[in-house]
Amino acid sequence: RAIRDSSDIAAAFERWVELPKWGMVERLEKDQESLARECERLQEKLEQAQRDLEGSVARVMRSEAVVADFQRLMADNQEGLRASSLQVAQTQRERDAISAR
Repeated sequence: RAIRDSSDIAAAFERWVELPKWGMVERLEKDQESLARECERLQEKLEQAQRDLEGSVARVMRSEAVVADFQRLMADNQEGLRASSLQVAQTQRERDAISAR
């Protein structure tokens, strides 16, 4: 009986020693689940940030295209002004030539 009692005591002691390990395993499993949820949340935020960035890049590219179009229009207008100035000068010379006669 004493041997059986001592083996019961040994088994109880082993279970007692194992209890904290089970608690640690449960905590680790909960931590792992929590970390997995946090990783998913961060992944979603990263994907949203990527979409936002792509939208911003597209807006910048459209803005650059608008600026380039505006610059072309300005250059065309400058060229038109030069041509008009030359025409005005030519007309003025012709008037002056007619007036000089």
